[in-house]
This record gives sequence, C-alpha cells and structure tokens, in this order.
Amino acid sequence: MTADLPDPQRLDACRRALLRKGGQALIVDDDHDLSSLIETLLDGSGFFVTTAHSAWDAQHLLGLSDAPPDQPLKPDVLILDYELGGTTGFELLSRLRQVEAGRGVKVLLITGSSKSIPDTMRLDADAYLRKPFDSVLFLETLIRLLGLES
Repeated sequence: MTADLPDPQRLDACRRALLRKGGQALIVDDDHDLSSLIETLLDGSGFFVTTAHSAWDAQHLLGLSDAPPDQPLKPDVLILDYELGGTTGFELLSRLRQVEAGRGVKVLLITGSSKSIPDTMRLDADAYLRKPFDSVLFLETLIRLLGLES
C-alpha cells in the first residue's frame, strides 16, 4: 500500500459497500506488514479475516494439505501474493481451482514483482493489483470482484 492518505469519503463509501456483503477473507502474503494493513482494512469492512504467511499454511487452512483441519476454511475472497518466499501463489491457486469448494472463491492476486504475471495465472485469478497500491483502490477492486457495485 502507498503512504498517501486515502480520501476519507471514498474510504468510508467503500467500507459501507463491503459491510453490506461481509464474509470471510483469507490473506496469503509473506509480508507481515502488508498483511496486517490489509487485515485492518477488511476487519473494518465487515469481513472475518484469516492470514497465512506461506502457501503451505494456506493449503492447510483450506483443507488442501495431507493433514487438513477438521473445519477447512471456506473464504469468499482470497487475497494472494504472487511471490511467496521462494515459491509463487500459482501452485496454491491451481490446487484451489481443482476442488469444488475452491471454484467459487474470488481471488485477488497482488504482486510487487516487476516481472509480468504469467497469462495462465491471470486467467485463474479474478483480479490483480500491483504493489504498492492505495487502500481505496484495494477496496474498490474488492467491491468490483464481489459484484457490489451500485
């Protein structure tokens, strides 16, 4: 996210739009600071937020690992970093799309990489943003992704 202060009116309008939907979000990013910022934005917008800092942790939470939890997470939206400490989010996204429960999850891909995102990953993700991005742009992208535009 950028250091610029967002327009408070636009930020409030975005939060109100998201509050109408609410839901569950999973953030998968190895950048703890950015994850915390996104979590704060979503918490204030009516979402229950879970954060994973690796693809392995996310796979476990989603029930895609060899030892899934008793109650796998079923997020409405997945905010996925493209580069996850030595791996990419591509494997996680591919595995998610292979299971029935994962096909309905909206995926927002975020990246700070100057490399282009492979076309195959762009096709599997529902939207993407380049880092740094401001909080209003992030929330507006989620609103479009979740079909909450008025």
